[in-house]
Amino acid sequence: MQRTVVYRLFVAWFLVFVLPVSSCSADATPDPADVSAGPGARGDGPERVSVFYLTNRKFHPNKPVAESYNGERGEVHFGRCEVEFTPIPLINHVAPKIPFYIQSETRAISLTEQVDPPVFWEQFRAGAESTSTGAVVLFVHGYNYGFERTCHMAAEMQRYLQDKATILVFSWPSNGLPSDYVRDQADIEWSVPLLANTIGRLGILVGRGNVRVVAHSLGAVIAYDVCYDFFAEITRFQQKIKPSQPDASPPEVLALDLELSNLFTMGSPLAIWSLTHDPAKQWYRDRPVAVRSGGVWYNFYSSWDPIALPLAPIYPDLAQAGVLRDFRVWSGANAHSGYWN
Repeated sequence: MQRTVVYRLFVAWFLVFVLPVSSCSADATPDPADVSAGPGARGDGPERVSVFYLTNRKFHPNKPVAESYNGERGEVHFGRCEVEFTPIPLINHVAPKIPFYIQSETRAISLTEQVDPPVFWEQFRAGAESTSTGAVVLFVHGYNYGFERTCHMAAEMQRYLQDKATILVFSWPSNGLPSDYVRDQADIEWSVPLLANTIGRLGILVGRGNVRVVAHSLGAVIAYDVCYDFFAEITRFQQKIKPSQPDASPPEVLALDLELSNLFTMGSPLAIWSLTHDPAKQWYRDRPVAVRSGGVWYNFYSSWDPIALPLAPIYPDLAQAGVLRDFRVWSGANAHSGYWN
């Protein structure tokens, strides 16, 4: 089996059975022996994958489907996006035999459907209950993600997980431009109350032990912030939410007895953010996430990724205790974005 396929299956296995990344307590890790061999066989014809989404991007109903949500801040919308994967003739047969990633299919959003919140949550609950594990994976993307790209990545995860878990993509208003990091950072920080509310609501909806959060790049930093604020500084977090989005986080969500089990980050810049500060004021070194007894923080990084570094040097006590585990992986030449390949 080629390295690319092995890595994809490894990530799928981690998402479902090893990584209850959540703001919630988790049940015991299922036996890895129960994991199926991997995704089903793919034919030469198009394959459509539907994914639930929640976004606070501005909606433009008169634009093409892929551009219906842009990088502007907007109201909260719920729905499902359908991504169509179409194999590229010849290449789709050659790519699996090559020991590095080659795009073997095209991807296009063929449907974006908006749903009223009560209907959406009921559909999502039903989708989660229909899986073999009852697990939910909340995907928080990083910067430079347009709505279309976000749906592509989430659909790819859903495709490999099949019926083992239900993906919910949290699509905050990133501009999808490499030059807009500062603006994206402001927009994702603006989205923190909604993200916190979503994590808490999922815990209520499907059970706290069934919620996982997968975060990439800048999304990993903000997901980390939400977890830290929930566990260590809930009062300050409540004060931070009230002026920005007073309706985003109901009291019943903020009052949850939240407990982090495992944490899963990919391409996380937490180490860089910490090391660039004065040693006496290293923000992230001084505020480690509290992990429940037996829980583990899994951090994936690539040696070719200039953004991501091992986190053990930042949190040596967590690493020595076995709570934090760094995993170096191969993510291709486009290393920071290649964790999905």
